[in-house]
Amino acid sequence: MSVDPAGARRFECAQGFAMLARTAPRVIQIAMSGSVDASVGKRFAAALHDALSSASAPVHTFWDLAALFQYASEVRVLSTQALVRNWDNVASVETLATHRLVKMGVAVANVALRGRIKNTESRPEFERKIRAALEKP
Repeated sequence: MSVDPAGARRFECAQGFAMLARTAPRVIQIAMSGSVDASVGKRFAAALHDALSSASAPVHTFWDLAALFQYASEVRVLSTQALVRNWDNVASVETLATHRLVKMGVAVANVALRGRIKNTESRPEFERKIRAALEKP
């Protein structure tokens, strides 16, 4: 794991990465790219749990999964568990997923989250939603 100057936490493996950053008090941005393995999934989910459990108010989560093409099932399962365990601190779950396998995984997670994931395949729409959340107090 590495931490950039803005406080983003990045978890890397041989063929991919997951990144998590609190970009505003009520906004967490997540990006995943390549092929993310189980070890990254475990470390990422722990960081997500920590970020959500320490939130003083519900946060909007934005998941940029457009560059993710494959992942170990632990990535989805453990990330979903972190969201469920901290449900009171989750205001929204917005995803940008375009690859078929990843969209199927988002759909499976959405069942566990009772339909609260909103996916788009449009980067401009996704970025507009992020900007709107960042502008809120």
